[in-house]
Amino acid sequence: MSKSMEWLKRNKYDLIAWLGFVFYETILVGLLFNQFVNFFIYFAHYAVIIVFFYIHANYTLPYTLKNKTRAIFLLPAIIIVQITLYILAHRLVDIILFALEIIKPDAYNKFGSDYILRNIYRGLYFLGFSTGYYYLRNYFKERKKTEELEKQRLNDVILQQQTEQALAKAHNAFLKAQINPHFLFNTLDFVYHHVNEHSPMAGETIISLAQMMRYAIDADKMGEFVELGDEIVQVENLIYLYQIRKKQ
Repeated sequence: MSKSMEWLKRNKYDLIAWLGFVFYETILVGLLFNQFVNFFIYFAHYAVIIVFFYIHANYTLPYTLKNKTRAIFLLPAIIIVQITLYILAHRLVDIILFALEIIKPDAYNKFGSDYILRNIYRGLYFLGFSTGYYYLRNYFKERKKTEELEKQRLNDVILQQQTEQALAKAHNAFLKAQINPHFLFNTLDFVYHHVNEHSPMAGETIISLAQMMRYAIDADKMGEFVELGDEIVQVENLIYLYQIRKKQ
């Protein structure tokens, strides 16, 4: 049951198209011309048409169009063979239906030029639709393949960015682990108190540097977003340190 549902889901658009087309040719045309025939006649002849349609789209065109040179010489010959088989298949159906007395003798068509020309026209008609179906199906396949490749590329880019971010965080954590923050800041505080008495500028420099280092170490604890004011303070500290270096 599940396989049948999968098949129906996969071919639902084809089924809808064929049902619409058969409805048009049998019901609407029949109402317009007041001409209806036995259901088995419709079923048998449309079965031939559908088989012819999918053989051309699924086998003939994929085989011949693989090579352009082969297509130029081989495709016309195969089309002639297909049209011939199409005519003979319909004739065989008529003979079987006539033998089963589904087709009445007065409605039995003779195998003449009118019969052949009519079926050549119908064969070329469905062959054209089959060719359009082949190219349309390939177009959607290629578009789906392109979308999948683009989606895969975007996923790869996102994964690469996530990997780079993880490596950066791991590298930062490794550097932080090599430095004992308490020891570092206690040392800077000790230096500040002993230097500030003799050089207030040097003391302010140590304070600014300590603030920037503390902010960098505590950055991971703040989450993805930080307050703008904190960022401004760090920029001011950085500018101050550059100004001090330039003055020396």
